[in-house]
Amino acid sequence: MRKWLLAACLVAGASPPVLAQEDDTVGAIQNDYYSTLNANSRKAQEAAKKTPQGIQLPLLTEAELQGFLERCWKIYDVSAGEPAEFEALNQVLVLAAAPYVQPTSDKTLQAWRDAAAKLFADYLDDDRMAALVINLPAPAKAKAEVDGYVKQLAGSKSVAVKAAAAFKPLSARADAAADAPLSPEAEAKLCADIEAFAAQHGAVAQVRGGTYAEWAKNTTHALKNLKIGGIAPEIEGPDLDGVNFKLSDYRGKVVLLDFWGYW
Repeated sequence: MRKWLLAACLVAGASPPVLAQEDDTVGAIQNDYYSTLNANSRKAQEAAKKTPQGIQLPLLTEAELQGFLERCWKIYDVSAGEPAEFEALNQVLVLAAAPYVQPTSDKTLQAWRDAAAKLFADYLDDDRMAALVINLPAPAKAKAEVDGYVKQLAGSKSVAVKAAAAFKPLSARADAAADAPLSPEAEAKLCADIEAFAAQHGAVAQVRGGTYAEWAKNTTHALKNLKIGGIAPEIEGPDLDGVNFKLSDYRGKVVLLDFWGYW
C-alpha cells in the first residue's frame, strides 16, 4: 500500500506524504515537519520566479498538517504513563497553533481543544506544565480559551507550576513598565510586589533559565535605574586604542551606545 501511494505521488508530481512508523517519536515528527516546511518553501520560491507577481503558496497543506497531528495521536494512544504521552499532546498544541496553514480548520481546532483538555486534566501537577503557563500555543480561534486553562494551573501542587503562574502576570506588568514609565508610587508598588514574589518563589528555576530570584533582582534594578530620563549607569573600559574611559566623562554631550552581539 505504501509503495503504491508513493508511486502515485511521484507520477502526479506531488510530494509523498510523511508516513508514521511503528517506532514513531515526537522528535521524528518534529524533524519531518520542518523538512516539509523547508521543501514547500523551496517550491514556493521556485514558483514565484516564474511569474511577475509571484505566487504565495501555503507552506503546509491541510492534508500534511492532519498527517502530523494523526501521528501525534497515535503516539499518545500507545504511551500511557510514559513521557511520550505528554510530549505528544504538547506537540498537538504546537502544530495546531502554527501559522503555516490558514485558515485554521475546524478539525485542527478540535485537535487543539482535545489535547489541551487532556493535558490540563491529567498533568495539572506536573512540573512540565510550567512552560505552558508561560506560553500556551494556541491558534487564533482559541485565544479566548487560553486564559481559562492557564488559571487552572494556579491550583497546581507543583512548585514550578505555581511559581510560573504567579510570575506570568508580574512579568507582564514589568514589561509594560519598560514601555511606559511608571509614577514613583506605581514603581514602588511594582518593585515591592516583585520582591514579595522573590521571597516566596526565588529559589525556583525559571522555564527560560536562571532562578526567579535572579529575574527579580535584575528587573527591580532596571525599573529603578534604567528608565527614560534617568542618569545612565557608569560604563568603564578600554576604547579601540586601548585607552581607558568612563561614560561619565562624556556627560553633557550626545553619546550613542551601540549594543550588539551574536545569538
